[in-house]
Amino acid sequence: MPFTPDRFFTRVTQIDIERDIVSRGVKCVLIDLDNTLLPRDTHQVPDDIRAWLRALSAAGVRVCILTNNSMSLSLIHI
Repeated sequence: MPFTPDRFFTRVTQIDIERDIVSRGVKCVLIDLDNTLLPRDTHQVPDDIRAWLRALSAAGVRVCILTNNSMSLSLIHI
């Protein structure tokens, strides 16, 4: 199964972009917005997560942000 996790991270910034993503040949990352990029009860993406997303993009990895919360889409700017 292609989407079976093999590790658990408590925060996306713990994921080493080179070691955990680029070196594995990953070209695109699907990532959830709510409670992953966007902390609970806030509409502000933390600076460290913004920096991680910029570094991911700079490494040539595409990012697809997913959410099932239609309110989130109108309230944030990453």
